[in-house]
Amino acid sequence: MLSFSEIMVYLWFFPVVLQIILPLLLLTFWLIVKLPGVIIEKTGLAPQSTDYKEKRLNDRVNIYDSMVDISDNSDRISGKISNVSMSGLCIHGLPEEKLQNSSKLFLRVNREEGAFSMLVKTKWEYTQQSGKIIGAKIENAPSGWAEFVTKANQLA
Repeated sequence: MLSFSEIMVYLWFFPVVLQIILPLLLLTFWLIVKLPGVIIEKTGLAPQSTDYKEKRLNDRVNIYDSMVDISDNSDRISGKISNVSMSGLCIHGLPEEKLQNSSKLFLRVNREEGAFSMLVKTKWEYTQQSGKIIGAKIENAPSGWAEFVTKANQLA
């Protein structure tokens, strides 16, 4: 059986653990979890962010019924447009094995209003089960593109 003095020692120890040791353990755990990510970001070893919205010059407008014909020096394929802006567009539904390492692409966007032909520069690629997705910057916007994006923005 514990004596009164031993019980007082244990009761004194409990607040010390809660007020000093527990915060130190939480701080240590936080540093272990967060510090490697901070070191990787500061050294530039981190992979590129997949959230490209912060780098966009213009807001994107979702488009659901547009097909695009894509060609580079070796391949010719078709895809669907996910969204557009004044300076770029996102294309999905592309075969994974096509357009490998193609930085410049020639596009023909087919719409009811007509067709837009343009040269684009690939900014990013992402592969998922449904195929490849490409984000591209428009190098030379065709006449009527600005009106098309503005009209799509008003309808969205």
